[in-house]
Amino acid sequence: MKKTNFLLLIITALAAAGVGYVLLSRPRAAIAADESEIGPQPFDDGLTNAVEKVEGDLDDLGRGIASTEVFRYAGNIKITRTRFETGTAHGYYEYKVELNGADITPKDFSTEEGADCVLQRLKFYSVPQFHVVKISRPWKDTWITPTMATKTIYRLSGDGLKAGEPENLEVVCDVSDLF
Repeated sequence: MKKTNFLLLIITALAAAGVGYVLLSRPRAAIAADESEIGPQPFDDGLTNAVEKVEGDLDDLGRGIASTEVFRYAGNIKITRTRFETGTAHGYYEYKVELNGADITPKDFSTEEGADCVLQRLKFYSVPQFHVVKISRPWKDTWITPTMATKTIYRLSGDGLKAGEPENLEVVCDVSDLF
C-alpha cells in the first residue's frame, strides 16, 4: 500500500511539473508592460489605410481637434474621421461621409465616449457592400448606468445612406462589447 501511494505521489508531482512548465513557457503578450497599456484598448471602427492624416493642436487643457483622417472606398466614397478631445475622460469621433463629393452624413454620426462606458460607436464595412453599423444606448442617471442598446445599419441607397429599422440588443454599459 505504501509503495502505491508513493508511486501516485511521484506521478502527481511529475504531472504538476509538466503543467507548470507548459504554463510558464507560454508567451506573455497578454500581460501589460506598464500601466499605460491597462484599460480599454482602441476601438476598431473598420476604417483602414488613411489617404490623408493631419495631427491637431490641443489647447493647454487638452481640448480641441486631436486628429483628422480621410479614407476612400470604391473611388466615390470619402469618409473623414475627426477626433475631438474635451480635456476630460470624455472624447469623441465625428464622421463625415461623402458620395461623389456630396455630403450624405446621417444625423448623429459620432461616438459618445466616457471614461468607463461608451454610449455610441460606429463601424464601417466594405464587404460584401459598403454599410455602417451604429450601436448606441441612451444615457441614464450616470455614464455607467446600463441601458438598452440598439443597432442600426446604414446602407447606400440612391444618393444617400439610409437607416434600417433599429434592433434592440441588450442592456449594457459599454456598447463596444456588442461589436
